[in-house]
Amino acid sequence: MKKAKIFAALIAMGIAGMVHAAEPTAPGLASLGWGCITVSGEVACTPPGEPTVLEVNTMRRKPPAVLVMLFNAVTPAFIGAENLIRADLYAGQGCPRAGKLEPYKFEMLGTGYFSCHQFEKDADL
Repeated sequence: MKKAKIFAALIAMGIAGMVHAAEPTAPGLASLGWGCITVSGEVACTPPGEPTVLEVNTMRRKPPAVLVMLFNAVTPAFIGAENLIRADLYAGQGCPRAGKLEPYKFEMLGTGYFSCHQFEKDADL
């Protein structure tokens, strides 16, 4: 039984490694139940069961934190991940970026969230 559990764990690690080896795609995430919408020339995807970026922006749903995977709507290239923390819960947490911690940036679009972009070019947004 112990050998079977170890074997199952090794298989799971191998599968997880394969999943992380390739860049995600918006259609791939959507097929897994992610909510993907196009906003300002970008495709923004949120995990299954979480509010879409549109729901967050219209203040219909305000979870404590939101993970957003961003893609270029024209080229479908993966831009990067964005972590959002609701303003009332933000307490100066560091945003890991380019190997160092930086402050989160307050989103000025009325979302009520601080954002941490996990990619180099803020101009891509």
